[in-house]
Amino acid sequence: MKDGRLSVFIYGAGAVASCLADIFCRAGHSVCMASDKERARELCECGLIVKNPESEAIHEWNVEVLLDLPEHLFFDLIFIALPLNELPKKLPFLARNKSRNLVFCSNTAGNLDSFLSYIGKERVLFCLPACGGFKDGLEMNCLWGSGIERVLQPTVVGSAIGSKRASALQSIFCGLGIPCELSADIDGTLKAHALIISAISAALNAFDGDIFSLSNDKDAMDLLVLSVREGLSSLSSCGIQLPLHLKRWLHIPQSIIRHSWTTIFSLPAAEIALARPIYTRKTENIILRKQLSSILKGASGSCNSWLYLEPSLQHYLMGKS
Repeated sequence: MKDGRLSVFIYGAGAVASCLADIFCRAGHSVCMASDKERARELCECGLIVKNPESEAIHEWNVEVLLDLPEHLFFDLIFIALPLNELPKKLPFLARNKSRNLVFCSNTAGNLDSFLSYIGKERVLFCLPACGGFKDGLEMNCLWGSGIERVLQPTVVGSAIGSKRASALQSIFCGLGIPCELSADIDGTLKAHALIISAISAALNAFDGDIFSLSNDKDAMDLLVLSVREGLSSLSSCGIQLPLHLKRWLHIPQSIIRHSWTTIFSLPAAEIALARPIYTRKTENIILRKQLSSILKGASGSCNSWLYLEPSLQHYLMGKS
């Protein structure tokens, strides 16, 4: 840190990466982004353009742009905001760089040892930012969730070894105006989050990505909520520690959760920050589903609704047509 300014490197230039870059730029920190050649060219020529689709406020930033993480540069924070399927090819660059705080923002339900052993557990942090959006031309439409976070979670950070660095990262987000919680068991938080994402993805697939049509179908919403509750219960039976707010879901009547989700899914913000990001990441969703299936198939109790959510929804829709 120099003169109170953090040096921040962000792998990726999608919605989450752009949301992160925007909040750090607004706070006056130094931001560098790395993306593929086409997106990197856009950022070099036009800068990072972030639009809030609710307020229509637009922020434009001239960020430094690279194609990959240089070995010799040191950053206070490195955020890895890439789809799960793109992570393996970036791990060698991360391992060679000597920066101390590597923050993974990707969804995963897999074994965290692959990150920890390759890079060093003392350097790795995890973050689930409560944000999302989509690209429209040169503009990145981005929202930090207020209503959406009630479905998934607020921004959460954690470390596999419970280090003080996770608390420091939490303080940084709070200082940027982003409500942030510290996870006592980041592995359980990641798996529970991945389960919810996977269930919503399957439901969206059955409705061709149309979250509003999904929200208007009571039977489909009931099946979605049931699948999440069964999946969370099965994760818990495997000894996986669920976040407190998700533990409560196991005891709240299903009709109340369905009503809450139906209300939130009908909001325009749900299309922007939830449906589009989840529906378009099909490769990542397949990986998540495989990771979770390998866990849940050995669980005690019923998780049939989660394991067979997508074919059940497809069968249900065929019966209604």
